[in-house]
Amino acid sequence: PATVDIVSYNTMMKALARSGDVEGCFKLLEKLVQNGTQPDDVSFSTLLDVCIDEDEHQLASVALERMSAAGVQMNCVVMTTLMKGFVRSNRLDKAMQLYDSMRATNSQVKPDMITHSMLIKAHCDSHDMGTALKIMEEMLESECAVDDVVFTHLIEGCCQVSNVRLAEKLFQDMKQANIKPSIYTLNGLVKVYGKCSMSDQAIALVQNMEEEYGVKPTVVVFTCLVSGLIRQRKYTEAWAAFQKMRESLPADAYCTNTMLLGLADGQLW
Repeated sequence: PATVDIVSYNTMMKALARSGDVEGCFKLLEKLVQNGTQPDDVSFSTLLDVCIDEDEHQLASVALERMSAAGVQMNCVVMTTLMKGFVRSNRLDKAMQLYDSMRATNSQVKPDMITHSMLIKAHCDSHDMGTALKIMEEMLESECAVDDVVFTHLIEGCCQVSNVRLAEKLFQDMKQANIKPSIYTLNGLVKVYGKCSMSDQAIALVQNMEEEYGVKPTVVVFTCLVSGLIRQRKYTEAWAAFQKMRESLPADAYCTNTMLLGLADGQLW
């Protein structure tokens, strides 16, 4: 009978990992070893990933031990997966130690765009924009490609710390680099404007979004706009934005509820 190769085993393991079956992944690893097949970096990075996704941090340590025993070298995917685990465990300091070791001159494994993007988001979520921007600078210095996701993380981080000037600068930098903003980037900017009481800019961005960037505003974008206007007690403008949305989009429950609460606050019975 034909023997099953490592590629087939890895495909099976990825399918188990997608369904969150940690135990099934470990059993498959045992089976492939028993059958005389040598697990590779893909096998272990898949195993490590599912352990971290399912919050099985103890089993993640077991997977690392197995990987070391098998003589498989660390690669960028494995290192990034490890960092993701540290971030989820609120150990951003540990993730940064790994990142610094990857950036060291003698390191064989260098951080890629996914590594940088994940760490930038983690620092933005922690309201540490200084470190997030520093990581982006290091990303550019290493000539690593920067995409719209990285800029979106940073712009959303600006919303957390209410820094509209930085958000606008990042958005301009993005356009100058010929990186097309996604709906998530534009929604992040609408949120920043809403939080920083810059309703005119938020309205203009939503009105011109499709014409300028080829991106049609969604219900989520309109909800952010309406919410920002209500926060500034601009109930009439919020109602106008809601009506404008309903010309082309059906309002969902969250958007309707936001508008109803705003109208009640404004006593627009």
